[in-house]
Amino acid sequence: MQKDGLQELLKQGAEGLEINFNDPQIRLFFVYLDTLKSYNQQVHLTGIKTSKEIIIKHFLDSLTCFCGFNPDKGMKIIDLGTGAGFPGIPLKICHPGIELTLLDSNEKQVDFLYHLKNQLSIEFEILIGRAEDLGKKVEYRERYDVVVARAVAKLNTLVECALPFLKAGGIFIAQKGFDIQNEVSHAQKAIEVLGGRIREQKRIILPILHEERNLVIIEKLKSSPLEYPRRPGIPQRKPLK
Repeated sequence: MQKDGLQELLKQGAEGLEINFNDPQIRLFFVYLDTLKSYNQQVHLTGIKTSKEIIIKHFLDSLTCFCGFNPDKGMKIIDLGTGAGFPGIPLKICHPGIELTLLDSNEKQVDFLYHLKNQLSIEFEILIGRAEDLGKKVEYRERYDVVVARAVAKLNTLVECALPFLKAGGIFIAQKGFDIQNEVSHAQKAIEVLGGRIREQKRIILPILHEERNLVIIEKLKSSPLEYPRRPGIPQRKPLK
């Protein structure tokens, strides 16, 4: 598919999510696309390699997060396990006024994020480390309005890692596939212990592909107990039940 066709694909897909892009935003998405494809030839970042697939399965899929909250200027958002920048960077391109932090423990992924930051010339913070460690640190704990995570871990594990980053009144958006009821059921204890409640489970149809996605939207009601998150690896091996 030629570039004009790809641009139209991106615009039409975004319109399906009630998002409209201006020309500078489209340019940034295609700088992102070209940078990702080029870097991915040297360092494996994603198994999704064609331009069309990247636009639909990475860019548009990331933007479905906006079906779960209304972004405001100055809103602090952290993306846990961001990998090659999803969903965080598409959110930032779409709404430059948000204050974005990207967190990943993989050095190769983080190196790419620094390279991408230079290519895009937009401002965001990059952290390398484990959520279980950084969620304990005063400079990050309960500092964010929104936490997002995409295909990182089971929901009961994600909740323990994510909610300590949230302010009371903030929301955690977990991007999930089409079959989530067992995950949600098994996560109820962790959600309660970490001070949250499920606000909504939102079914989304991914534009172009017409595939089902789900957002699990969890509201932070009160501070998380200081003993959480537990040490790296423990939330995954011994999730709260």
